[in-house]
Amino acid sequence: MVPLPGLRVDRLSDEVINITAEHALRITSPLSACGIFRLGGAVAGVGEDETAFSGRGTVHTFNIDININGDCESANGFAVERQWVRDSWSALEPCHDGVYVNFLMD
Repeated sequence: MVPLPGLRVDRLSDEVINITAEHALRITSPLSACGIFRLGGAVAGVGEDETAFSGRGTVHTFNIDININGDCESANGFAVERQWVRDSWSALEPCHDGVYVNFLMD
């Protein structure tokens, strides 16, 4: 698995949807995936400074460790999946407004 920090986007703009669709079509491993979690509700009901969890007003999150997963059956496919994850992250980076602390890696 390819770990990178999760990223949050404020809204699913046409740009975010187009980037996500374009990069999802590049997946080569049946184990890789790209998912979007919808936030809000109870998450947004707590003040921004009340806990260590920031970005409570953010509506959607992409998490590259869990939601944009670059997985493969063997080491033979790892380089391709790693590059796919990095390219996806780089393409979405201008659209994000922060990261989710629980998805940060070493």
